[in-house]
Amino acid sequence: PHKESAAGVLDELDGLARQIGAVNTVVVSGRRLHGFNTDGAGMLDALASDGGMPAAGRRCVVLGAGGGGRAAAFALAAAGASRVAVLNRTERKAQSLADAVRRTAPGCRVEPAPLLVDAVERAVEDAEIVVHATAATMSAAMGGGGGRADWLQGLARRLHRGMAVLDMVYTPAWTELLGEAKAAGATAVSGLSMLVFQGARSFQLWTGRPAPLDVMRQAVGLNELPLKR
Repeated sequence: PHKESAAGVLDELDGLARQIGAVNTVVVSGRRLHGFNTDGAGMLDALASDGGMPAAGRRCVVLGAGGGGRAAAFALAAAGASRVAVLNRTERKAQSLADAVRRTAPGCRVEPAPLLVDAVERAVEDAEIVVHATAATMSAAMGGGGGRADWLQGLARRLHRGMAVLDMVYTPAWTELLGEAKAAGATAVSGLSMLVFQGARSFQLWTGRPAPLDVMRQAVGLNELPLKR
């Protein structure tokens, strides 16, 4: 909850942390504090490793423009995605994020849109990567009131083969959205995968050593999930 506040009190930020405006890893070097954000890199690693979908040249959709959505949008654009559609309940916030991403990755087509059924269906129809970065799937799993959001139902109708779907939610580790992705022939990527890979990036920054990925995956139960198509 303090990622954004931390970014404002450190001595130095790496490029992605500065763009996102949030820090999840602090490295002490002498008397200076260096801030990093490994969320975006962890997401890219998860998509490439467990999703079989490197971001370069891909048509991508990011659902949500909060902290996770910001990290996803900047990271996908920086990795060479051809298009990043950013959808958010408040369209003004989606527009603001899209404008910021365009300034850092002018070669990427960044398209803001409201988080509504029609807009979601249009964005996802030809997408190759979909990143869900709202709390909607967690709320549904926890029995949140109001039923399932209409736009999630629209999303489910447009999932297809040749697509990787990453749900940043990792409680639960296997969400209804991931089940729908797998049923549609897409590759489902759990938020646990992103958690492991961003943690591995942080581990390497702190220790200078490669992280024990196999041990980390086993510890969180990632290998037990039905992730592949």
